[in-house]
Amino acid sequence: MTNVVKKSYRNSLGSAKVGRPKEFDEDVALMLAMNYFWDKGYDNASLSQLLKEMKISKSSFYQTYNSKQALFERCLSLYTKHQSEWVKEQLKEKSAVMVLDDFLQVSMIEFQQFGEIRGCLLMNSAQVCYKKHPDLSLLIQYQFKAFHKLFEQLIRSGQQSGDISSRHNASMLSSIYINTLNGLSIMIKAGADDKIIQDVLQGFNLQLK
Repeated sequence: MTNVVKKSYRNSLGSAKVGRPKEFDEDVALMLAMNYFWDKGYDNASLSQLLKEMKISKSSFYQTYNSKQALFERCLSLYTKHQSEWVKEQLKEKSAVMVLDDFLQVSMIEFQQFGEIRGCLLMNSAQVCYKKHPDLSLLIQYQFKAFHKLFEQLIRSGQQSGDISSRHNASMLSSIYINTLNGLSIMIKAGADDKIIQDVLQGFNLQLK
């Protein structure tokens, strides 16, 4: 979802676990595949380019991942896992409100620095796979619930610390937050100016008070 998270993925490439001796490091290859899917989308990801990005042979690919769909399923799970790990790491130094704000600010920073917005791998994939790839749609639904739970727990921790008001339940705020997060990406792509974007951010922040 975020360029901040993307950076952490890249920084962690060198620290991937070393398993049994084989032609390639599965952890590294999986992260490379995830970033490729993130950039290109599931339908636009060709097997030949995946092999180049992952730096593995076709035989190793089929031996390890079986198919493009099976690989993509593992990438979605990895994405959700890293989102959760990133949030937990940020909470060691920041309040829940600050972490939530970081996520909301990322799309603007990403657009300013790179001229494009990656958005959320999960949400991007949902748009492509809805009805078109039933098996993947079911997995995305499962991962979305985990994604929703992540922000629900984050908001609840803020409520327990007193940084976030308890007048709204954490599950509802999580739903509003995810909608705001992804709506911002779409609005920025559509050319929304800073005033409109700040109004959206302020509107969500009012829900936390």
